[in-house]
Amino acid sequence: MISKAIYDILKTEFGNTSSWTVWACPANGKWETKDSVSDMSPFQDEAALINNLNGDYIFVGLNPSNHDHLQPQGVWENFHSSDTRKSQDYKLRYALRDTKYSGCFMTDLYTKVKEKDSTKAVKSVTYSDTQESVEILLRIRDLLGGSATIVAMGGKVYNILKKALPKEISVKRITHYAAYINIKKYREEVLWQLNQ
Repeated sequence: MISKAIYDILKTEFGNTSSWTVWACPANGKWETKDSVSDMSPFQDEAALINNLNGDYIFVGLNPSNHDHLQPQGVWENFHSSDTRKSQDYKLRYALRDTKYSGCFMTDLYTKVKEKDSTKAVKSVTYSDTQESVEILLRIRDLLGGSATIVAMGGKVYNILKKALPKEISVKRITHYAAYINIKKYREEVLWQLNQ
């Protein structure tokens, strides 16, 4: 359970770079499609939203993958892309819906990196960039109660977090939603990885 006060802090400090594993029901009723991924209506009623949030897990990507870095991103819009041509956010929505992982915090490790290619992004960051990013992640974790399991979305961010985070923090790795994989198989794989 997340309090309104904590929610407001998270929204103010991280709302433009992060989100929650909360998505609208597809207008076409088909969860396996890209329909309605960018629909932000679940975030409009904050009281109802807060009742469905939890601090048990934090899902962490490597770097922002929005395809128009010149366009400012709205509050909680990360992982809710309107670019249906390139975005794969819908796979994550499908994988986590109706599970205990619904309502968890999501963010990227390197929120300031404006490089879509993850290999180039890793090469562009410095040790101090990583330290600063890890400190921010730890602050988010503390705000969420201090016991969240970190879920690294992809091998690159997993390897960085395993080295940079304190050893006592549990870190799990899931396949990144941009992987070329059937959406139903992706859900099976992710849920298996999370239960390891």
